[in-house]
Amino acid sequence: MSEQLLIMVCAFAAVALLGWFVTRLLANPDEDKLRERLSATGHAEEAPPSQKSGLAPIFQKIGSVAAQPFMSTSREKSAGLRQKLGRAGIYSPSAIKFVTGAKVIFLGVGLVGGYLLGTWFNQLMLFCAVGGLVGYIAPVLWLKLRIKANQRSLTLALPDALDL
Repeated sequence: MSEQLLIMVCAFAAVALLGWFVTRLLANPDEDKLRERLSATGHAEEAPPSQKSGLAPIFQKIGSVAAQPFMSTSREKSAGLRQKLGRAGIYSPSAIKFVTGAKVIFLGVGLVGGYLLGTWFNQLMLFCAVGGLVGYIAPVLWLKLRIKANQRSLTLALPDALDL
């Protein structure tokens, strides 16, 4: 990667981060609290902040923010995803946003990884396309594996429950 391209990417990232910081600084902090109270998925289901620790809440928040522009407006698509999440044993109201956000984030990571590998092997278009595709499909594959694991554990536990 050339130094000029690296400087341009770093400059873009710095300007984007500065813009985000300024908008969060100027935004009304009470507006978020009001939206949380009025929304159907407020903090009533979530654990208190003292009980949450680690990186999971950070990833959930990033996934939710990344998913916001890409959330489906049709009830059928969101109901289908909610049904798949239910089969996987995930019942959180924010899980749909998390999965959609993970698709977007992994798509970007896959494109960047594909770009880096493409420049390394001189196959830029091929690696960018494959990296983006793998990144977009990775959360869906994880969900399918989680469904299979959940179904397998249910079928193993079913004969024990029938032995009453």
